[in-house]
Amino acid sequence: MSFAVEDQSGFGSARGKMVIKRLGTTLVATISLWLILNTHIQAQELSLSSTNVLKCWQCVVFKGLPTRCPEDAVLYELTGWNACMTWRLANGTTILQNFVQQETDCTEASKARWRSRIFDIWQMDGNVDCCTEDECNNEGRLSSQLPVSNDDANDLANIIPNRFANQINKIILQSTANQRNLTHFMEESQIQGIIQLSCAQCSRIPNSVCGPQFLTPSQRPNSQSSTPVIDNQVRMDFKSMVNTMGASSSNQEACRCLDGFIPIRRNNQLEQCHDPIVLTAVIGSRCLISQHCSIMNHTYCRDDEELQIATGISSYKTCQCIDGFQINDKGQCEPSEEVQPLLNNSCATDDDCFGIVNAACRLVSMSSQIQELVRVTQDRLQTFIGSCQCMEGYIPITNRFTGRLERCRDPIVRTSTVHGICITQSHCQSLLNTE
Repeated sequence: MSFAVEDQSGFGSARGKMVIKRLGTTLVATISLWLILNTHIQAQELSLSSTNVLKCWQCVVFKGLPTRCPEDAVLYELTGWNACMTWRLANGTTILQNFVQQETDCTEASKARWRSRIFDIWQMDGNVDCCTEDECNNEGRLSSQLPVSNDDANDLANIIPNRFANQINKIILQSTANQRNLTHFMEESQIQGIIQLSCAQCSRIPNSVCGPQFLTPSQRPNSQSSTPVIDNQVRMDFKSMVNTMGASSSNQEACRCLDGFIPIRRNNQLEQCHDPIVLTAVIGSRCLISQHCSIMNHTYCRDDEELQIATGISSYKTCQCIDGFQINDKGQCEPSEEVQPLLNNSCATDDDCFGIVNAACRLVSMSSQIQELVRVTQDRLQTFIGSCQCMEGYIPITNRFTGRLERCRDPIVRTSTVHGICITQSHCQSLLNTE
């Protein structure tokens, strides 16, 4: 009986079940409303946080380059970031300062990953710190530089002169520590960074050029020249700036060897670009520079597209006949029929002596101008007032029948001792620290 009474008045009764149903409906509605309101609040907070303005110092150190942090750091005021980051080596050296996202880049797992990367790059333990207040990633530094706002903050940090350094180091950074955002940024943008390098060293190293070697293929110049340099500022794609931050100094130095030449370094500094070929004696053989073809008349070194495809080497070059010449049965370059009437020593500029290695155009007396008049095309006459002659020190080799200069023989090729005779810088390239 008591069980029946309890069943009638308890939640097991029909009335009780109705109460539970009503309470459940109310509870579900309450929870749903709370979720909706909370989601809206979170969305508002996220929207507000995405527009927060934060001031962080930015700087990155590349091994082998003169940038110093925090001395060369620049203060920026950007939107869309909520934390500042600093990387420091165990010896106290600061190697990176930048904007990051706290929720993705400042977790313990992320910090452990960054510490591992620091050790891989610098062979030294390091520490990664995050902070969320303005200018917090440059402790002890006075803020005597006005912050800069930038409408394109999420894509590119604005560049301003560094007033704390003797020279202006311009560095473009974009979420250096956030690899996911960085990869996406590079996929969507072709923006390049500019970093100032010293190219003076290159003039003392034959067969070297100024500029880092990690430009992407699409950014390499079409010509045979080196990395484009404007006022000693070497263009460098942004991803390379970050990913090669701690690469060996040989990849970061201002000078590098031309493709094919072997770099020789001392104390991680480039000292010589060794020539593995010296000379080429057969047309169609590989070369790196035109001098490799100098013992063969009317040849030069240029890209061989067929062999580039066959070998997969993007800069494969061979000795080939110059324009207007063709290979004969003896494997030599001879003039084609249409240029034979123009063969003489006449010239107007050094370019007219291009087929004669180590020769240059030298002016002759004005009285011979009429004799030096030749027809260049069917509808144009050009007056040549010069003669192709060997440069000083080279031995002229002429055709015994026509007397025409055919080549200028190099009597030295290589100099093996200091104070030995040389004509050009290439003669000394087997000797370190000579010119």
